[in-house]
Amino acid sequence: MNLHRGLWPETLVSALATLSVGWPLTTLLQEQSWLPNAVGAVALIALTGGVLRSVRMPPSLIVAIQLVVGVLTLCAMFLRETLWLILPTTASATQAVALLAEAGEVLREFAAPAPTTTGVAFLVVAVLVLTAVSVDALALTCAAPAIAGLPLAAAFFVSVSNNGNAMEPWFFLVTAALWMTMMAQQSDRLLARWPSADNQGFGARPRFGASYRALAQTLGVLGLCAAVIAAALLPHLPPTFFADGLGRNPEANGRNLGAGQVSFTETMDPGEDLANQSESPVLEYTSTARLVEPLRVTATEEFDGQTWVAPERNGDAIIGPDLPAPLGVSPEVIGSSEEISVTVNNLRAPHLAVPSATTSLSLDEPSFDYDERVSTVLVNAPVDDYVALYTDIATDGPIEAQGPSAERIGSTRPTLLEVPAESQAAIADLAARILDGESDPFEVGRLVQEHLRGSDYTYSLTLAPRDGEISRDAITQFLASQQGYCVQFSTAMVMIARSEGVPARMAVGFLPGEVQNDGSRKVRAKDAHTWPELYIDGLGWTRFEPTPGVRAGAPPALTQPESAPTAPAEVPELPTEQATPTLTPDTSDDAWWQSVSDWVVKWRWVWVGLLLLGAALCALPLAGRRYRGREAREAHTSTEHVESQWLVLTRSLTDLGVDDPGHRSPAAMHAHYTERTSLDTTGAQALRRVTAQLQDSRYADPARLDIDQDEVTSDVLTIVETVRARSPWSVRTKARLVPRSGALGFAQWLRRRTGRD
Repeated sequence: MNLHRGLWPETLVSALATLSVGWPLTTLLQEQSWLPNAVGAVALIALTGGVLRSVRMPPSLIVAIQLVVGVLTLCAMFLRETLWLILPTTASATQAVALLAEAGEVLREFAAPAPTTTGVAFLVVAVLVLTAVSVDALALTCAAPAIAGLPLAAAFFVSVSNNGNAMEPWFFLVTAALWMTMMAQQSDRLLARWPSADNQGFGARPRFGASYRALAQTLGVLGLCAAVIAAALLPHLPPTFFADGLGRNPEANGRNLGAGQVSFTETMDPGEDLANQSESPVLEYTSTARLVEPLRVTATEEFDGQTWVAPERNGDAIIGPDLPAPLGVSPEVIGSSEEISVTVNNLRAPHLAVPSATTSLSLDEPSFDYDERVSTVLVNAPVDDYVALYTDIATDGPIEAQGPSAERIGSTRPTLLEVPAESQAAIADLAARILDGESDPFEVGRLVQEHLRGSDYTYSLTLAPRDGEISRDAITQFLASQQGYCVQFSTAMVMIARSEGVPARMAVGFLPGEVQNDGSRKVRAKDAHTWPELYIDGLGWTRFEPTPGVRAGAPPALTQPESAPTAPAEVPELPTEQATPTLTPDTSDDAWWQSVSDWVVKWRWVWVGLLLLGAALCALPLAGRRYRGREAREAHTSTEHVESQWLVLTRSLTDLGVDDPGHRSPAAMHAHYTERTSLDTTGAQALRRVTAQLQDSRYADPARLDIDQDEVTSDVLTIVETVRARSPWSVRTKARLVPRSGALGFAQWLRRRTGRD
């Protein structure tokens, strides 16, 4: 068994490269329960490859055994109940198929980060197992690390392209650096085999290949840095997700959206944009209002049972360029006139973000139209900046409807009262419980809003699993799980209102955005939002806010429940951005320490791994130093000192990749090291002196022996440092961090502890 043939340093780099392509998966999944299994499986495959190479097993057999080990490892981790002894059975195959089906269902139904079910963990670990076998086989068993970049790239781009954000540069940096290290290790092995690899050139030129190796390393590092810098400077493409789920955008991959642009206006669902962490602004504006309302982009009336359908541009409903008075608004509720001035606009035409009750719009060049059907402003070309005047609807008391809303609007547009047949039972049951016979349209809206903002519901971009009831429609699923984001809350309120005869639709736009130091506001993609609009006679199309939490706007003041002895207690809510005119970041020590603590806990397995790696990197060099000088510490006579220093020399040079000469005569060992090292004049003279002293200590008359022990020690140190200085950086690093003498020292210590030495 030849441990050197196991290529252990290269095996370690190969395993780390495989794990690095799984790093982006931590952004795709909620829990990292798959990580320990993945690390264990990859480590076992790497260990198997190293051992089999050490015993000179044929490459094809090595790959086959690694695949078997990978399959058995997966079975032991996820299919243990179905095994016969340690072997899989037909039940194992059946359960594996079921787990993969479960993973497919989760990945279709959830945007990133998706829940880490057993099926998802099984799929992720299986992919990493296949990647580990492929990379180890190509890079080491077949000595082709360049080709090993193909499976690495395949696994890497699958994970990083689905992480919901622009690619983080360190994901690429780590994987690319490890791949380049694998290729550098192979080049060192190949050059070391050349007959002229260690020869001294004419005029004391550097060792053959050293200058070319240094140039290649420099170019590789510069190329890697250039790739990272270029990726940081280029505009980021929009995020994509695992697969299409409830309300997801099925066309996101095909859209070339610029920085700050969003896609919800085509899908009527801001789910993708809510997960977007880009800091690029969609809008920047100032407002005269103390409390700024959300900016409306469009609305829709049609729901297909699973998703909202973007409105069609009906020519009969397009008017303009004048804006009509708000439909159905009584003069008694008209409040103050406010203004917003937009200085940066990255929305694509024909969309424009304006407050709901906009009465006047000032644009520099392009004209605009108004879609009366959905109360939406449409521009004919991109708009850089604009000013909009709008009316603030204000009232201090309950609103009395002037007539049945259904007769005013619903008789002409039945879609405003349509409720999906499959959802009617769940909606009717909930409406009966929360309305208790209330029929006034405005009070219906208030009660539904209050219920959905209650403590029974949870805001989450991750929708709850369906518990096996895959056929359940989207609305019924939300009412059962009581978990979702603005689309689910708004949809539920629209449908409950419609079931009570109140015309309702869903509006799409943005929350007011973050207040800047100069008083302006910046709106980003993650500020995308939806809300229901109910038609109330006297108020017209009225915004309600059923979505709870900090990722939603505050309910309009006129829709807040009134204080009364019989009114249900209002559920305390987290403060929203609308609640205060300015935003002050929390800079307290407790908040800072809590964020650091959460970060440390999240990456606890990484810290444990780094601590173990650091302990190993500290222990191996110490063990190697102790092993190399063990005999020197026990030497008493001059002869023993020379022999012990020769052992120090051979062990140190072995760490630097120079073969041990074995048991030969001093003259033969001198020739061995002269041939396999590239020594300068000083080093060559030191080697001659040491071998001469070794020869005298072995063959000369002890009475006439004249040995300078300090000179021997100094010469040995000179030889080692000369060889170290002329070795490649990878060899020097390996000799210092993972010396072979360290492993031998540990092995010797274990033999002593077990009584075998």
